[in-house]
Parts: sequence; C-alpha cells; structure tokens
Amino acid sequence: AQNPTTGSLTTTSASFVDVTNTAVVVVPVLTAKVLINVAAVILNGVATADSRLQLVRDSTPLELTRQQFPDPNSREVINMTYIDTLTPGSHTYKVQAMTNNNLTVERCRVTVLMIE
Repeated sequence: AQNPTTGSLTTTSASFVDVTNTAVVVVPVLTAKVLINVAAVILNGVATADSRLQLVRDSTPLELTRQQFPDPNSREVINMTYIDTLTPGSHTYKVQAMTNNNLTVERCRVTVLMIE
C-alpha cells in the first residue's frame, strides 16, 4: 500500500483544479490492479452551490462525484472508490475540484492499495 496523502483547497474555479497534496505515484513493474479510495470533507459558503470532485490518473478522469448544497455553510463527507488496472511504469493519481461558487475541500485523503 502507498502511504496515504492528505490535501486541502479553497477555490472559486469553474474548471477543475488540483487539490493540493493529493498526488500519489504508483510504479508497478508488471500489470497490476489497484484500489483507490478518496475521502474528503467539503464545505460551501452559499446555498445552491454545485461542486464536483474527480479522481484522475495521469491526465485521465476516472471517477466523478457531484454535490449540490441546499443551505449556506453546508458540510458534506465525500467518498469515492475506484479499481484500476495499470500497465508497467509510473502513474500519478490525484484529486481535482471545481464549483460554481465557493468551495473548500478539507482533509482530502487519497489511499492506493495494490490488489493484484
């Protein structure tokens, strides 16, 4: 298992931006399956905000979660789990976020576990 990373971000970006300190590099020697888990707390300062987190391998989006906030100052826990098959070589997983208003991502934890 790779050491988990924990990152954070505050953004108003309507395009995906990297969540700081969430990159995990995996370098399999052979073809391998990995289990990736992302857990994060997200907050929005306004009602009706629409926010998204996505898991990316290298530059390829793998998993997307969308959260709509009904109330100002809402806080939600987000979990994503993804199984991926890697070819030999270096691969980087990271989390990206975007919003239509103001988004804070706290305690965004990325864990990668080799399963085959």
